[in-house]
This record gives sequence, C-alpha cells and structure tokens, in this order.
Amino acid sequence: MKNKKASPWKSLRTGLVVLLALIVYAYGFEITNIDLEELRSEQRQQSLQRVMRALAQPDIFEFERDEQKVTAPVYVTCPADGSIPEIPVQDTSGPYVTVTPICAEPGETVT
Repeated sequence: MKNKKASPWKSLRTGLVVLLALIVYAYGFEITNIDLEELRSEQRQQSLQRVMRALAQPDIFEFERDEQKVTAPVYVTCPADGSIPEIPVQDTSGPYVTVTPICAEPGETVT
C-alpha cells in the first residue's frame, strides 16, 4: 500500500472551497431574512403539525369526483306586480338544484 501524503495545495484548495461555501450559505441566510423565532409561533406549530400528519397518513386511495356546474335564476328585488316567470320543471331522476325563494331583496338569505 502507498501512504502518500496529501499535497498542501490540495488541502488548501479544499479548505478554501469549504470556506467559500460557508460564506455563500451565510450570505443567503442573511439576504432571505430567515427568522428562526417565527418557527416557534403557535400558528407555525399548528401548520407543522398538519404537514407532519399528512406525511404520516398519505391518501393512498384516490376517490372519483364528478363536478357539475349548474345555473339557477334568482331575482334580486322581487317584481312589484308579483309576476315571476315560470320556471321549467326539473328532471328529478338525477342530481338537481332547487333555489328558494326564487326572488329576494338585497341582503336576504337564499338557500
């Protein structure tokens, strides 16, 4: 076996590369304004807890979703004469939407 001593230039070069890497890392840390105290805040702790739970219990099964867009007329400010246009009868054999009341004043709840 050869026990060759490391060249002083190689050691110096390695040391300078490590020092340069530490300086770049410290500069990046300073520029991005990392606040380690913020990690201890209650909000961050709750967020970290949710992330850790999600990582510990991944959704292995993906469920099918069917998204449908529907429109339904709602009249804001009911007609003064009470004449609301006739709404066609819906097909109730599949999914459907019913809006009540069909007209309302501004600020009223429509379900």
